[in-house]
Amino acid sequence: MTDVVDRLANSLGKAPDVAACLDLMADCVETLGFGCVIYDFAPVSRSHLGTMLVPNVLLTRNAPESFVSLWRDEGYCRIDPVQQACLDSAIPFVWSHLGNARAIGDRPLTAEHQPVVSYLRDARLTCGATVPIHVSGGGLATVTAICVDPAPSFVEDARHHLGALSMLAHHTAAAIFTRLDPEAKRCRAVQLSQREIECLRWAAKGKTAQDIADILGRSLATVCLHLNNATRKLDAQNRAQAIAHAVHYRLFSSVH
Repeated sequence: MTDVVDRLANSLGKAPDVAACLDLMADCVETLGFGCVIYDFAPVSRSHLGTMLVPNVLLTRNAPESFVSLWRDEGYCRIDPVQQACLDSAIPFVWSHLGNARAIGDRPLTAEHQPVVSYLRDARLTCGATVPIHVSGGGLATVTAICVDPAPSFVEDARHHLGALSMLAHHTAAAIFTRLDPEAKRCRAVQLSQREIECLRWAAKGKTAQDIADILGRSLATVCLHLNNATRKLDAQNRAQAIAHAVHYRLFSSVH
């Protein structure tokens, strides 16, 4: 299997864009018996309240047309037991909705998960392997390979291929990340203007509103307006909490 991983790594280096990277991954995992591939990326995976954030990027190969709209627009990602397991794990795992499976990644399935489980069963996407990839800077990517209409014995086959799949997934996710548009790497949970971020960044360095006004050549009233707007948008009670929330959402980080 090392030769497959090496071939993928070499091909990814020549891939012109994100779509080509995912196509190459799909071709590789097909040789392992997986017919569907799903990739997602969230620059920040949780809100400051701990709730899961919808990924900025969600791409599929050979998934039903309805998959992306359900997971991204209808909130299925938040009740997907696989996505929930990835939040707290860096270990690849096999999951199955075949037969009487009652857990995903050692987590029991509940009524909350039923819409997702029912959809995947109806779509015959009942056994897969998922690789959580915690990206440098705090982002979370996941790469999932799914067998369409698998035999019950495929669960063991998937476990056997998990190591190879993990290496393929890491190479693919790294290649995709370097090709993502900078906007896709910014957290969209809060929308601050560049001036609001700039003022808050100076406040995080210990500057007073008057200091910031002097630095930026703006009036004190204007700076206070930017800081107050930032505090409100970040759902913060005061400036110190606004700075903490801004750090959580990585608003001070450069996008690469």
